[in-house]
Amino acid sequence: MKALALTKQALNGRVPLIGFAGAPWTLLCYMVEGKGSKTFDKAKQFCFTQPELAHKLLQKITDVTIKYLIAQTRSGADLVQVFDSWSGMLSPADFKIFAQPYLEQISDAVSKHAPVILFPKGSWYALADLANSSASGLGLDWSVTPSLARQLTSSKITLQGNFDPSKLLAPIPQKKKKNK
Repeated sequence: MKALALTKQALNGRVPLIGFAGAPWTLLCYMVEGKGSKTFDKAKQFCFTQPELAHKLLQKITDVTIKYLIAQTRSGADLVQVFDSWSGMLSPADFKIFAQPYLEQISDAVSKHAPVILFPKGSWYALADLANSSASGLGLDWSVTPSLARQLTSSKITLQGNFDPSKLLAPIPQKKKKNK
């Protein structure tokens, strides 16, 4: 937290300081798999075969994440973003069971201290539900167009993102042409 406080001081109000944390589902994936994965089959198997234990673990991760994000706001973060990098590995039904309730708990608790952005990467199907949460904004990845995201959220929440980071690898003239 000292790094956040020092960064906030160095920024001197020029730009907002954004805190962040991984979302419970994403952290569970790494905990169960022990490494990254293309499918997170072990994490899914754990949740499907031991749902009670999975929910206990997801709740513990949620509780710690809430404390961590509130500490970031107290140390100078103007807003926070919760990255659910692997929620797109879940079906819409499984997202509602293993990701959404925990994202909403985090947003409900932390939004009392600072604005919250939820970024459920690959879970465009959840945008309508999350637009009704206490979050101030939703992060978009490149799998959904901004117009579809606005339609799904009824334009009632701030949307950000929608950039494929691999496009940064394009030649500079091509990047300049696309940004005109």
